[in-house]
Amino acid sequence: MGAASLALGLLFARRGLALRRTIIGFDFLLVPLQLATSVRSNVPLLGVGPSIAVLVMLQPEFPKLSQRLRKVFLTLHVGFAVSWLGVSIAMLVLSVSGLVAEDLDLRHHAYAFMHIFDLAIVIPLVLLSIITGLVVSMGTHWGLVKNWWVLAKFVGALGVLGFASLKEIF
Repeated sequence: MGAASLALGLLFARRGLALRRTIIGFDFLLVPLQLATSVRSNVPLLGVGPSIAVLVMLQPEFPKLSQRLRKVFLTLHVGFAVSWLGVSIAMLVLSVSGLVAEDLDLRHHAYAFMHIFDLAIVIPLVLLSIITGLVVSMGTHWGLVKNWWVLAKFVGALGVLGFASLKEIF
């Protein structure tokens, strides 16, 4: 899908505005979908790079959020990020419990719970945090690359998803 997205982007980059907006919208939906589906297979990760390249090449412009929408998305973003931190602390506790446990059943169940937390809670929270963070950054004066810390948070969150997906290969 990433290759098709890249080919469409290169072919229609400077054509009609409506077609350009359609490709941008398609890629904005495609990148999170590729990341979400990479849980079971790493094949969708191959399309993330070309999809992001198309988005950068097309240089999308975003309308500014209204004050009310900005507050809603900022509240959601902070809530998802703090929830992600809380679940990470819970996984740390489970990890330490599994590491120091003498009982093999307890060790097994601690790591089994961590796997369930990862698939059912952490990955959706990371995706929701990334999506709401992008909406807030693109819809306000902060932007994605104007401030180094906004870009660092974005790259860090993508790094967590990428590392979690790629760990299955090795």
